[in-house]
Amino acid sequence: MLEQRGSYLYRNGDVVGKLQNPYCIAVRDRRHYFRKYDGFALAVESYEWLSKHGFTFFQVRYKPENKVITYKITDFPTGYRIDYPPHGEQYVLPITKSLQTSHNIKFG
Repeated sequence: MLEQRGSYLYRNGDVVGKLQNPYCIAVRDRRHYFRKYDGFALAVESYEWLSKHGFTFFQVRYKPENKVITYKITDFPTGYRIDYPPHGEQYVLPITKSLQTSHNIKFG
């Protein structure tokens, strides 16, 4: 279940990301990276909510490698669609499909 609390979007009690339209900004660690697909996931339910509410970009701040990866939200359905229990249906988009990747970013 999705829920907006202030400037954050939650799904089943977990933070999806900070909402700064046109961006949804997600801080992620190693457990969010899909090695098999070399990319990051966005739950289908979250994708639909973000699209409906006019968000354009999903930005991943990947702390282990000090990277910022920016995806266009509408590109997620062109990636892989997987069932990832207990998190449900996910779109996984490889980093090579991102609009931009910035390296050596210092996070506060």
